[in-house]
Amino acid sequence: MILSFATKDFVSKILYGEKIHTIRNDFGNRFRTGRTIHAWYKNPRNKSSNPYHFSTFECISTQTILIKYEEYNVKDIVLPRIFVDGLELSFDKIKLLAVNDGFENLGDFLQWFNSNYSGKIIHFTNLKY
Repeated sequence: MILSFATKDFVSKILYGEKIHTIRNDFGNRFRTGRTIHAWYKNPRNKSSNPYHFSTFECISTQTILIKYEEYNVKDIVLPRIFVDGLELSFDKIKLLAVNDGFENLGDFLQWFNSNYSGKIIHFTNLKY
C-alpha cells in the first residue's frame, strides 16, 4: 500500500520518529493492522514531480477520527470537537495529536484540517488515543 506525503518536512519527521501517525480518508477500508506501507515523497504516479520512495513500515493499528466544527472556546482558542474511536479528546490530547501527526503546533494542524472531516489515524507505533 502506498502513502504519499506532499510535505518534505513530514518525510524527515517520519524518518526520525517524530511523525508517528497520519490521518487519511479510507473509503475502501484499505488501511488495516499489519498492512505494509510504502511511504513516498510526492505521488509516484506523477513522475514530473520527482517522487521518491523513502521508507517501508507496518500499519500497527488504526483509529477512526471525526473532526466537527461545532466550535467551542478553550483557553481563548476556537477549536473543533475531535473524536477518536467515538471518544472526545481533551484540549491537551488534541495538542498531542497535532504534534504526533507531524505539525509544529495546534494552529498548523487546524489550518490543515479546517473543516469537518471523517477518516482514520494510521499508526506507525503502538500509541493510541
